[in-house]
Order: sequence, then C-alpha cells, then structure tokens
Amino acid sequence: MKIKAMFKQIVTCIIISLSFFCIQLQAELLTADGKPFRSIIIQKGAPGSVVQAAKDLRKYVKAVCNTNLPIIEQGQSEAQTPAFFLGTATKIKTADLKDDGFRIQSSPDGLLIAGKDDPEKPIIGIRNPWNYREVWNPQLRFGAFGNCGTMYGVYRFLEQYLGIRWYMPGPLGEVVPPRKNITLPAIDLNVAPVISYRYVWMCNFAVSPRDALWYRRSGFGGRYPVQIIDSFALFLKYKDSHPEYFALVDGKRDFTNRCASRGGGHLCLSNPVVVKQWAKDITAYFKSHPEAGIFPVVPNDGLSRICECPDCQADLTPGTPKSGRFSNHIWKFVAKVAKEVAKTCPGKYLGCLAYEGYSDPPTALDRLPENVVVMLCKAEHMNYPCSTGYRGKATEWLKKTNRIYFWDYYLYHWKPWCNLPIFYGDFIADDIKYLVSIHSPGEFIEAENFGNTNQIKYPGMQHLNLYLTGKLMWNPDVDFSSMLEEYYRLFYGPASEPMRKFWTIAADSLKKTPSKNKKIVPADIFTRPVLDQLSRALAQAQKAVPQDSIYAKRIKVIVKEYNIGRRSLVRQARTERPVITATYLQNPRNILKCKPQQFVDKSGESSQVSTWVYAGWRSNNLYLSFICFESHMNKLKKYKPERDHDGIWNEDSIEIFLNPKPGDKSCYRQFIVNSDGTCWDANIGGGGVRPEWNSGFKARVRKEPNRWIVNTIIPLKDLGINGSPDGITLGANFFRNRFAGTESDITCWAPVFNERNFMPKYFGKIILKK
Repeated sequence: MKIKAMFKQIVTCIIISLSFFCIQLQAELLTADGKPFRSIIIQKGAPGSVVQAAKDLRKYVKAVCNTNLPIIEQGQSEAQTPAFFLGTATKIKTADLKDDGFRIQSSPDGLLIAGKDDPEKPIIGIRNPWNYREVWNPQLRFGAFGNCGTMYGVYRFLEQYLGIRWYMPGPLGEVVPPRKNITLPAIDLNVAPVISYRYVWMCNFAVSPRDALWYRRSGFGGRYPVQIIDSFALFLKYKDSHPEYFALVDGKRDFTNRCASRGGGHLCLSNPVVVKQWAKDITAYFKSHPEAGIFPVVPNDGLSRICECPDCQADLTPGTPKSGRFSNHIWKFVAKVAKEVAKTCPGKYLGCLAYEGYSDPPTALDRLPENVVVMLCKAEHMNYPCSTGYRGKATEWLKKTNRIYFWDYYLYHWKPWCNLPIFYGDFIADDIKYLVSIHSPGEFIEAENFGNTNQIKYPGMQHLNLYLTGKLMWNPDVDFSSMLEEYYRLFYGPASEPMRKFWTIAADSLKKTPSKNKKIVPADIFTRPVLDQLSRALAQAQKAVPQDSIYAKRIKVIVKEYNIGRRSLVRQARTERPVITATYLQNPRNILKCKPQQFVDKSGESSQVSTWVYAGWRSNNLYLSFICFESHMNKLKKYKPERDHDGIWNEDSIEIFLNPKPGDKSCYRQFIVNSDGTCWDANIGGGGVRPEWNSGFKARVRKEPNRWIVNTIIPLKDLGINGSPDGITLGANFFRNRFAGTESDITCWAPVFNERNFMPKYFGKIILKK
C-alpha cells in the first residue's frame, strides 16, 4: 500500500510539474498596463479587407502567444476588453489619411487600428491585366486595388510587435517566432506608403488566394489601376458606322494590323470628330466608373505606320530619330482629347505610354495638359537589370509633365531566365529612391508567368526581389542591408551563411555582366564557374539544417528551381541544332510514312504531351504534317474562322518558321494554323513582322478522339525558291501553342531557351533530298 501511495504521489507531482510547465509556455499578449487582450472588435458589415485583417490578427496572435481571441461585431454582444478595435469600430478619423494610410493608437480599452478603407467593391480596368479574374477574389472579398489601410495597419502591428514576416507566398514563406509574454508599449503610429501606386502583376486574384494575400501582406496595392495600355482597339465598334475614324493606309481603312502589329486598327488622329468621340466615350466611362482615375489613350503595340492623309502626315518631321518619329502625331492627339475631357471630368486623368516610336517627348508641345499622365517603360531592365539609362529619358519628359509613372519588368521567370537566381535588391532600393526624388506616383511591375497565369510559378527565384520592392515602396529609407540580413537569419536559420553566399554570388555576377550595350543572355551571367559556386552554396545550406525542418523545405524550393535552370544552361551549351530530312514524296498523302521527329519543351526537356513532325516535298511544294496528341480535345481553344485573324497564336495552333537563307534572319516566313485549319502567314523581314503578306499556304486538320493532325502545303516559290529544290537547306522551327490543358504550354522542335518563339540562332534545318 505504501508503494502504491508513493507511486500515486510521484505521478501527481509529475502532472503538477507538467501543468506548471505548460502554463509557463502559455504566453500572453498584454496591453501597456499589463492587461491581457480578450477579443477583436470590428464594425458590422465591415469591408472584406477588414474582416480578413481581423482573421489574420487572430491567426497570428494564436500562433505566437497561443491565445485565441474571438472576433466580435460591434454591438452584437458585449465587448470583451481590452480588445483590438479595427476600422470603423474605432473613433480614429481617417478622412485626412493618405491612400492606404493607417493609424495605430493605444487606448484604455486596448489598441485601435484604423486606416483609409474603401467600400467593398471590385475595382477593375477595361482589359487585362486588370480584369475581374486578375484583380478580385470574391471569397477573400478584396482585390488588388482600393484603399485597405486597416489591413496594412494590422500587418504592420504583426510585423513590428509580434515579429511576423511573410517572405514568400504560402505557409513556407511565413516566419512566426514563438514568444514569451508580450507587453505592448504605448503606441501612436501614423503611416502611409511613400509610393502610392504599387501594383505587381504576379497572379490571378480570383483563383490564387495564396498569392493575393501575399500581395497585400507584402505591401502592394493602389487606389485604382493606372490603366495605361494600348487601347485604340476600343474603337473597332465604330468600324462599320464610322470607317472614316480609322487610318487610311494604301488606300484602305485600317481595321486590323496595317499600322500596328498587334492589330485592332489605327485611327486618323487629325480628324476632329475622332477627338470628340474619344472625349465622349471617356466621359461616359468615368461617369459609370467613378472609382476609376485614369483612362488609356494609347496606340496598339507595334506601331510602324500612321494614317496617310495629308493632315496626319504633316505631323511627321524628316530626320527625327526612330524613338520620336510619331511623338508629335500621338501626343498632340492625346492633348486634344485631354482638354475636352477636362471640361466634363475634373480630377480625372488620361494616360499614354512613352513607347516605341513615340517614346521621345513631343517637340510640338511645350507642356502637356495637367490631366495627362505619362508612363515610361524601363525596357533596359530586361536586358541589363542594373541599367539606369531610362532616367535620362525621364528627365526630358519632366520638362513636359510632372506626373510620370513607370512600367517595369521583373520578367525573369520567362525563358531563358526562369529558374535562375536573378537578384538585384540594391538596384531596387536605389531605383525606388529615384522614383521618390522625381515625385513619381509609382509603377506597374510586370511579373506574371505566362506559362501559368494563375499564380507565381517560381516563388523560390521571384520572392526576394518582390518582397523587398513591396517593403521599400512604403519606406525607401529603411536600412536595406539590415532588412536583408534579417531575411537571411529568419528565413534560413542555421543555413543563413551559405544562403547569404548564394544570393550574394548571384547579385555580384549580375553586376559583372561584361557589356551594357547588347542584349544579355543567361550564359553571360551564369558561367560554368558561377554555376559551380552557386551549387556548392546550396549544398552547404542543405547540410546545415535538419532535413525535416521548415528551413530545409524553403531551401528545397529554391534548389528545385535552380537545378532546372542549371540543367537548361548546360544543355543549351551542348545542344546541337536538329536537322530533319524532307524526302521526295511520290504521293503527298503518304507523308506520315516518313520518319518523324518529336517536339520538346523550350529548354530541351521532354514534353508531357507528345507532338510529332513529318516533312516531305514534291514538285514545287513543301509538305509538313504534325500529329498533336491531346487528352482535352473538347477544350481546344480557337477564336475566329477568318484567315489571318489577329491572335491566332493564342489558340491551339501549330506555328512554322522557314528561311531559304539560314544565316539571314530577315528572310523568314511565318505560318500558323489553328486546330480548325484556319491559316495565318507573315513575312519577317528587316522591318519586322508583316502580316499583310499573303502566300499560297494551305492546311487541313483531322480530329480524332485523342489527337488532331495537321497537314500543310507551302509553295516553295513563297520562300523564294525557284527551280529544283533538291539539296536545298532551309532554316526552320516548329512550335505547338497548346491551351487545351490545365495551363498553357508551348513546345517546339528545336529548343530556343527563350520565352519568345522567334529565336533564329537556335533554329534547326530542313534538308530537301530526292
């Protein structure tokens, strides 16, 4: 009995000790006077951003302190104080706050967090990248635009006082440090972003809530979309009723792509009725969309010609540089429309790109109207990430306007850059300070993955640049080095040193790129010695952390992406250009008896969906056939049955490039056929793509349950080949643009290691043999 009683006493002591230990681990979040918080209070009917902020506050307080705070709607039940009061549940006045600004104040009842919040409503643009799907999530009940000050206030509180960090989308990107009791100091913060427009195009909000949350947690946003993008195609609705609105080219009105490669038609900008119609349409838009602030008046991409009427031609000045040959023509028109819109829509703006042949400021205007905003593209950024050449252009534009936005490119998830560590944090820090110095309202950052437009596809390689950008736009004067050191320490733990080495090697290699005057390719930066150094650093990092730790999982994401990029570079250096023999055909119907070759992805990896090409010739024709296997035959994407229709390359289609002079890239012909057999052709010469060129190209498509088969006929005379073709060699490549699957996919015969299809130096050859 004594032994039994003694054992019972020991067990009781153990239980009491464990209970005491657990109590010690139960941390509390306390007010400045030592009282524990008991709830989170929001206003009934609060916007979705405030509701989400309350949920995040509850989630992370519990994660850090293991305290589960109920969310209570004000007036629904008795308030449990001390509490967090969010949004309009506080007495904080927010009318005078700047866009996305917030205040955090201590109170006898707890803590007040309130910001400038817009009503819950999708704020979208007239086209991508601001469509509903791209910028609004109906489940989260917030989007990419609209004031979300309370949400930003909650995130600042969680970062500054609880140590939360969101370095990468999703749970792997979260840093949640366990804490002991946290006693808050007396707090009185009034904060707003220094850069007001901070939009990064990186996901589709509607289908990627993970990335949508990270977008806001990283600090991105803006009151409304700065929708400055090609828009002349909006006038196509008038092509039948008012053809005189459109540019006169070669004696015909341009409703398609006679002037601009993107299509959609160009306009007769000297026609005063066109000015009046634009102003009328823009006024109607602003009246029906009062939340919008900017409307685009921008020519369609690839403008190479303008209306040939005498009044339009009078805007051209002989000897003008290519970058300014259309500047007077375009900007005079924009100014005329802006003056009309100012009469009916005070406080609203018109926006135009300084782009292509109108990127130079107009000489015919001393100043632009006050309601015109200009957007400059940082084109150098894609070729050399540390270039500041665009600043000279900005200086010239500041003589014409004081409101300049920028269109930036963080497109290093595109081939050939994807899966490689392109890191330029110090350039980002310097660049944002430059934006502040010229009082730029902000920039649009194009960082979408076009292989999978729903979400960030390469978070391991993209997250650091984007995270730093979001934070620096709120405070450009933050200690950048300290912020980076904190990232290495918190995100990688025991592997902080080798991961610091990894990203430092990547950044230093980028700065050592040999020339700023040529288009940079990955091999210029990631030489074999650099790749070896990066690989060693990652290997050291993986050894430094427990294999089942959160640090190991984060490093694994980066390693997986990097290894694919490294293999692609090594393969690129070794890959020989493919050659296919086009045999003489006694009967063209027997072409599928020829020896085929299989497509690969653009990096030379095997493709998940098979495509085969067959080649032959007879008389004066080249015959090419393609077998396209497809498990989603009912989802083949196609738009129009008209030959040469714009955008056929965005349908399930086969794309063919041929050149009778393989060493001269200006001699290429391009042919496309979609899954319904509709054809498109163009001449690719020194002046760019000329889709108005027509050939005798023909195609037929046969569909079967699990594949579609394309048979094409290309007259050799359309390639400039006359006489016997026996023994002739053609430069060539073939692509399959696939959209029927769960995500878009482009495969090819000769890997091009690039997002662009037209990369002749990587093309293969067709040899015609009898």
